[in-house]
Amino acid sequence: MTDVARWLSTVRGQLELLGLTLGLAVGVAVFLTSQRDFFLQYVGEKYAPAAATAEVQAQALEGAEPTRPLSDGEAEALYELWMQSAEARPLLAQRLVAAAPAVVSRRLERTLAAGSQPQRQRAARLAELAPSPALRDVLLGAARRARAKQETGFAVSLEAAAAASDTNR
Repeated sequence: MTDVARWLSTVRGQLELLGLTLGLAVGVAVFLTSQRDFFLQYVGEKYAPAAATAEVQAQALEGAEPTRPLSDGEAEALYELWMQSAEARPLLAQRLVAAAPAVVSRRLERTLAAGSQPQRQRAARLAELAPSPALRDVLLGAARRARAKQETGFAVSLEAAAAASDTNR
């Protein structure tokens, strides 16, 4: 029997090997979780170029109250159009949230969790322009994450949007 085999056959050897494995796993986990910027370039929100039909729908939605509910696909396309748009479109934001609050809430949660800083700020702007009780819990959760990451200014703006959503019942 070799020295390694003899060492592994003892309780002390097995415990040392277990401790070494656990220490190595913790070290790798700490390293990987500290690499947010590296992973965000691969995981962050990416939007396809806005379709011309989405812009037509957006203009129609800004022109008049919707006569029929938006499908999930239409709401998703309008959300992506909002996120890519250079200017703030308050009426589009308000009518989109009113027409499809569940879709907007789901997309807002994803953007606030995995989006880049400009995307997260744009999503928070949508929530500020279109306060809705459906967005309140998403905004408060994002504010807690922002505070945990020491993003106090962003957390305050999210909390203000959540408060406005709460009073808009």
